[in-house]
Amino acid sequence: MSGHNASGNAGPKGTRLVVSSLHDKDLPEAARIVRLAFGTFLGAPDPDTFWADRDYVYGRQPASHVASFGATLDGRLVGSNFATSWGSVGFFGPLTVHPDLQEQGIARALLAKSMEQFDTWGMRHVGLFTFAQSAKHIALYQKYGFYARFLTAIMSAKATRQRPRDGRASAR
Repeated sequence: MSGHNASGNAGPKGTRLVVSSLHDKDLPEAARIVRLAFGTFLGAPDPDTFWADRDYVYGRQPASHVASFGATLDGRLVGSNFATSWGSVGFFGPLTVHPDLQEQGIARALLAKSMEQFDTWGMRHVGLFTFAQSAKHIALYQKYGFYARFLTAIMSAKATRQRPRDGRASAR
């Protein structure tokens, strides 16, 4: 399916990048990196506490239909990804890399390992959710054969108090 190999990648600044199964001992750091990566990308005032009320790591890692991967540099966890099998359909995410180490090949290595897993499972269709406004994200996924299929418009409007035609304030 992918034709990409995650083994033997050179990491940033000459260090050795290793992508392997995510271990229980790595879950707190993986959860922290998810918060940091998404919080930083979305401009949260305190990325360390962003999405602290959500679980994108602990619930996925032990599931029998999920393969969880961690990327380490010099033994330190720097990113993770979760590949999920739903019969013949697979999807992955969240794919996260520590913000200080992004754009250095770590996400590519995590994605390559995930694509290898989908090949092993014999997936017929693989998908993902991403930020449609991010050229960086789109370009990464296109390298692995993913292209936009549906774009979801998220619309907003300024909330204003509506007045009925008779001039009285509405309780809407």
